[in-house]
Amino acid sequence: MQVQVNVGGTVNNPGSIVFLAGYLTFNSTDPDSPHILPIEAWITDTLIQPFWDTIRTSCTRLVVGSSGNFGRQGLDKYTLDYVVLGGDCDSSAVDYIYDGSPVIGFCTNGGADTMVNFSAFSVGYVDTSGFVPIGDHTPTTDMGEYEVFETGVIVTHDSLIAIEKIWYAPKTHPDTCSFVIECIKIYLYDTLKPPPTSIYIGEAIDVDVPADTGARNHSGFDYDHSLIYQQGSEEDGEGCQPNDNRWGGMDFLMAYKNGVPYDSTPHGARTLDNATQIYPYDGYAEDSLYKYMSYSGFAVSDSDNVDLNMIMTFDTLATLLPGDTYVFYIEVVTHMNGTLQDFLDEVERSKRFFNDYIRPVSSSCCKVRGDVDGTGSIDVGDLTYLVAYLFQGGTEPPCDIEGDVDGTGSIDVGDLTFLVAYLFQGGADPPPCT
Repeated sequence: MQVQVNVGGTVNNPGSIVFLAGYLTFNSTDPDSPHILPIEAWITDTLIQPFWDTIRTSCTRLVVGSSGNFGRQGLDKYTLDYVVLGGDCDSSAVDYIYDGSPVIGFCTNGGADTMVNFSAFSVGYVDTSGFVPIGDHTPTTDMGEYEVFETGVIVTHDSLIAIEKIWYAPKTHPDTCSFVIECIKIYLYDTLKPPPTSIYIGEAIDVDVPADTGARNHSGFDYDHSLIYQQGSEEDGEGCQPNDNRWGGMDFLMAYKNGVPYDSTPHGARTLDNATQIYPYDGYAEDSLYKYMSYSGFAVSDSDNVDLNMIMTFDTLATLLPGDTYVFYIEVVTHMNGTLQDFLDEVERSKRFFNDYIRPVSSSCCKVRGDVDGTGSIDVGDLTYLVAYLFQGGTEPPCDIEGDVDGTGSIDVGDLTFLVAYLFQGGADPPPCT
């Protein structure tokens, strides 16, 4: 018997990639009849294989892939570590960023089906939860101030949502060498299908900050920096440096919708223990990942001094409509030897680098920085609006750049201090819109 699928290529346009899933039913006189044979097939004129490359700063490097993965389970030992380029005294301290990936969770069929797609822990395009590359990547390119690697277009396994990811690695400034900046773009790819609902967009990273024993880490967060982090564990007081001076994490920079900035804080971020969330499944479990991505706010694992991972949910969308494009900027950062304050200083430097070299210029939003309430001038009303937003659950500023009074890249208590000084103490003018 011969069975033909997609006769004549009717469901495939030239250059597109379509995933077909179905089944054949065999009826017979067998007592166990009917017999069901599942069928899954990619219909494509060209299947694009994942490609791996490396981006470098002056003191560290990171392996990145066209599937959106980075770290590659420590295979290449390019994990934002400092052994080769950063002069680390411990040659075994190699697995800071062990493995990581964007994560897209969403519902289809009126909420009846839930899908979670990612590219961590060797999940690839043949897996039902894996991303599929459909566009050519751009190899690591020297842009002067930074190196850049672009994935090209990758899609969720059902071809519904497209993702494009770009990494930026600062090159020329020695004091900005411990981080990379990521840009993640999301939009609807298959506009003929009903749009997805209950969408969670974020990133998951298995961070293994070097420690005295295995990957035992502590964890924490800093809300003002939109930062979730892990810290190495020091137990015996031996070695060339204390491992509790080692750090790694990610922080949220900015979100854009259709080119307009709209948020500088993520929906949520948390650390989880690998013993319950990764080991039993040889990677992330889709239902568990979707559940944790729904939680808002920052939280750390109840388990301490254990192997941990972290997830950050950039945003939750009710749906994704044709023509809408969301772009999220985050930073992945490590620190070889220093205090928590030293680590936070590194995060501050990354935000300045983002603002100076990466952040898109938007003329559609910011007119007067410091005009928090959007009335067209800076006055006491802006102070009242900012206090309500920061401490009383008030509405976000209409334009995040205007609400970022001091120009640091985020809206926090520092903006309140700056605005008070400007209005009542003869302080400096807010920086111009950029």
